[in-house]
Amino acid sequence: MIFAVFIGVLVLCVITGVSVVVALVFGYGLFAVGAYRRGWGWRDILQMSWDGIKKAKNMVAMFLLIGTITGIWRACGTIPWIVYFSTGLIDPRFFTLCAFLLSTMMSILIGSSVGVVSTMGSVLMIVASLIGADPVITAGAVISGAYVGDRASPMSSCGRLVCELTDLDYYEIIGRWCRTAAFPFFISAAMYFFFRTSASADTTAAVAELAKTFQLPWVVALPAVVLLVLALFKVNVKVNMLVGAVLGAVLCMAVQHAGFWETLSAIFLGFHLPAEHPLATMMNGGGVISMVRPAFIVSFSSAYIGIFEKTGMLSGVEAFSEKMAQKIGTYFATLVTGFFAIGFSCNQTLAVLLANQVCRKNYGDKKQLAEDLSNTVVEVAALVPWSISCSIPLAILGVGPAAVPFIFYAILSPVCQFFYRRKYPIIPPEAAETKQEVIQPVASAQ
Repeated sequence: MIFAVFIGVLVLCVITGVSVVVALVFGYGLFAVGAYRRGWGWRDILQMSWDGIKKAKNMVAMFLLIGTITGIWRACGTIPWIVYFSTGLIDPRFFTLCAFLLSTMMSILIGSSVGVVSTMGSVLMIVASLIGADPVITAGAVISGAYVGDRASPMSSCGRLVCELTDLDYYEIIGRWCRTAAFPFFISAAMYFFFRTSASADTTAAVAELAKTFQLPWVVALPAVVLLVLALFKVNVKVNMLVGAVLGAVLCMAVQHAGFWETLSAIFLGFHLPAEHPLATMMNGGGVISMVRPAFIVSFSSAYIGIFEKTGMLSGVEAFSEKMAQKIGTYFATLVTGFFAIGFSCNQTLAVLLANQVCRKNYGDKKQLAEDLSNTVVEVAALVPWSISCSIPLAILGVGPAAVPFIFYAILSPVCQFFYRRKYPIIPPEAAETKQEVIQPVASAQ
């Protein structure tokens, strides 16, 4: 009943345009009261909540670093430099496909969908505005490419989380992930190929304005180059982004001749040109302040997990999932659970945790569980507008939920996985147990 009320309030907030933060605060009150009625004291409930929040510290740190980079890379000239030199290299007719492929390559290198959107995505959206490409379709292509790395990249924190939850080594499952990612990837690429732009806006004035506003020697590209090189050497993505941010701050003062306080302002409040400046619409934004809301959402929703783990509130949901798997099939049960998990938790990490806990009893093969989690909840996260996995990329790219239907890769992944499951059916738990019982006597006899 508590879950139904919370989901109802969440949907109401989305429909009316009220901030999802209101629903999260209301939901926390509901779950705290539910825990109290189960016999837990308020001190215990607060401790559970704090334990859950502590688990989100890495995600919060990541968001703050992303905010830093989106601001300082604008101010130091890194993003303007890439835009300046890439505008003439991309054929406008195939720009949407290029956006998808470039985002895909970046996501495989750094393994962070939001990291890709805030770096490569920001550049591509500026180029799109210069050449007259549709920003909504471009945003869909960028987010699609950004999510490819959530499975295919060794740097992916989400991929590592799935491996940790299913007790698998990354290299045990990467082959399967790439195999199931192939069809949605190629179909998506083909679809983006047909979204050609016929516009051919004159970019001369905007490019000239970039050169007039920023100092653009090759050295300002160093933060982006270093980020890519460190990614190739599998340096931790947070360390990688921190190095990129520090380099950006140094270049901001040394090359763009910004003062110390001006540099700090770009880091914390974002980069801002005067409103009347020709590049203001394209270049303004970023900064730590832009990531405060998602950091709050993750921290607050993490408090739920702390309560759920201690109070057993999910036991009824787990039983319902088992019944659902028997009626509509294990794969569809996982897909439905993943959708509600992301809609309920509002972020990808917590949704993976919830879906794994609820659905794991339905699988006899943990590799199949890892496959299905990656093709359902991980990808569906990009399609739920009120989840930070969707809303934050959309906000960074400056578009609304209208871009969601164009996130082809995330849409196609669950669909293709359904047909994959027709060929490779899920092994039920009882079959796995029977197989284990057969193997053990044979091993004993030997």
